[in-house]
Amino acid sequence: MALKHLNRKRFATHQFLRELRFLLSLDHPHIANCLSLNQASNGRQLVLEYCEAGTLRDLLEQDTQLTLAEILALITAVLEALEHAHRKNIVHCDIKPENILLTLEPDGWRPKVSDFGIARLSEELRSGHK
Repeated sequence: MALKHLNRKRFATHQFLRELRFLLSLDHPHIANCLSLNQASNGRQLVLEYCEAGTLRDLLEQDTQLTLAEILALITAVLEALEHAHRKNIVHCDIKPENILLTLEPDGWRPKVSDFGIARLSEELRSGHK
């Protein structure tokens, strides 16, 4: 398990609940699962599945040589996750290597899209709401 700490001053309760609602509605093998939430005197945390291989940014900074097949598999998996979210009318709005968590499976890297903190519903984007 991994904890995502959400500072009360930086993330209002409605933002916290919004991200939680998005995560709970997105059941996909390439989206980080939210296992539960924790509220304590020092703040709130989302309890997420643990991805032992770090982030895609970590992998890129290690100068790991990926094969073309590995690169295409990572890209395809992330696109499948985003397509799943879009079918649920959720737009991530912050895709970057830091928000792609990795696990290492026997057949290679498995990405998990995370951090739906600034995600928006597609209707909000069409109507110009922030």
